[in-house]
Amino acid sequence: MERYSAKERAFCVEAYFRDKSVVKVHRAFRKQFKVKSNESVPTRKSILRWVENFRESGKTTDKIHPGAKRTVRTPENIGKVCQAIKISPTRSARRHAASLKLSRESVRRILTSDLNHHPYKLMITQELKEADYRQRLLFAENMLKKLDDGEIDLNNLLMSDEAHFELSGSVNKQNFRYWASGNPQFIPEKPLHSQRVTVWAGVASWGIIGPYFFDVNGERAFVSLVETSSSEWEKNETEEFLQEGECNKDENEDEAVGGDPRLMLLEAQRD
Repeated sequence: MERYSAKERAFCVEAYFRDKSVVKVHRAFRKQFKVKSNESVPTRKSILRWVENFRESGKTTDKIHPGAKRTVRTPENIGKVCQAIKISPTRSARRHAASLKLSRESVRRILTSDLNHHPYKLMITQELKEADYRQRLLFAENMLKKLDDGEIDLNNLLMSDEAHFELSGSVNKQNFRYWASGNPQFIPEKPLHSQRVTVWAGVASWGIIGPYFFDVNGERAFVSLVETSSSEWEKNETEEFLQEGECNKDENEDEAVGGDPRLMLLEAQRD
């Protein structure tokens, strides 16, 4: 975008044709447009460029170079990207760009604008059987009834969860993308008992338990968790809570549907 208006550029060209001096053009410009001594005026290079443009085209603006805008989104490159995605749909756009010797943004434009692809993110969920939905509903209704009847004290309720970090190179949902024009319904498979580290933590009204780290299976984690956390339970005065006749245990969705064994600290302590 030009810094000076068409009127200002035209004045400079006329003054230069009249006086044949850039210095005199500067003086005339300051006087005409009331420019202070500490304010800038068009440079010598700009004035001479305007004069040259006017002589060639009758305009002071720069010449517009004709021709189509250069682009790498050619049919050939679109075909290459399409073929690469068919072979490796889970490969990142960055890696595809490196292998095809194209820029990452060009590959992304081809994927989204030309191939109408979208990077789908993996969602890790627990598989539910047909009977699980009914069982979950019954569990929720039972818990609400116990809360209303005062059978459960929320201050004695511990809610827990754990996360598994695979050590065998399994898919990481945070950086996993599947490029496709529609939801691929992709279901990755992994070994049932692959090597992993489990992180467990619990939260209650009186504080947070954990987090604890385990590189063992679920059965051994029960014992390790109870042994490791005994001092923390005492500090939070939970022994009395655990010895109550009707101890409220941690019940979450996974337990309600009979899923994988959880790190049931309260259950293990009570038994």
